[in-house]
Amino acid sequence: MLQSLADMFQPKRRQAMQVRQAMSTQCVTIPADTSVDEAAAVMRDNDVGMLPVLSMAGTLVGVITDRDIAMRCVAAHRPADTVVSEMLTGEVECCHDDDSLQAAAARMGEARLRRMPVLDHDRHLVGVIGLADVGAAGGAERLHDTFQRITTPTRAAREA
Repeated sequence: MLQSLADMFQPKRRQAMQVRQAMSTQCVTIPADTSVDEAAAVMRDNDVGMLPVLSMAGTLVGVITDRDIAMRCVAAHRPADTVVSEMLTGEVECCHDDDSLQAAAARMGEARLRRMPVLDHDRHLVGVIGLADVGAAGGAERLHDTFQRITTPTRAAREA
């Protein structure tokens, strides 16, 4: 069918950018039976502050952050050979690779996350989206909005 002249000159709708277009796909992971001192070494060697923790089947079971290690292991005087599965955050806020970048940035802001695992619909890790990714792909305004929501003190913190 021939397009009408009017249709040819209509502005095309811009599709929302998907997370898969902005995420980092080169993410380092560890198995749940890794020791905390090994996890810390992996973080140091790869200059990261969060590691996704995978099951033997390759699905995400949680994440461990440098803060988790500091607070749940070091400050609690737990031994360095404690396994990550005892220290990790299991209820992890995630997004899917086909989610819109705008929705993922909003979720990061609401959950106060600087980085978030990205899954396919089989719960396999396919990447990580971070503030830098949001800024690079989503522009300064989206980065500013997300960062502001992440860093604004909670009401409880303001009242303390």
